[in-house]
Amino acid sequence: MLMRADQLVERVQQALKDQGFYYGEVSGEMNANVTAAIRRYQIRNGLQVSGELNSETLKSLGIDSSASARPATKRV
Repeated sequence: MLMRADQLVERVQQALKDQGFYYGEVSGEMNANVTAAIRRYQIRNGLQVSGELNSETLKSLGIDSSASARPATKRV
């Protein structure tokens, strides 16, 4: 199963927050604050500045967009 878009955005938000680029809530929602954080990250890391989650940005963040969704850490 491929990762859902909201899961991908959530991972990106957390990665950007961990590195000091995103200050909002980790919600899985793509919004203006996330786009601005992506742009800041791209500028700081010498990437193509688009404000979008392209493969170059995801790779730089250490996120594989084709990764399978992993179950929550809480197991039953």
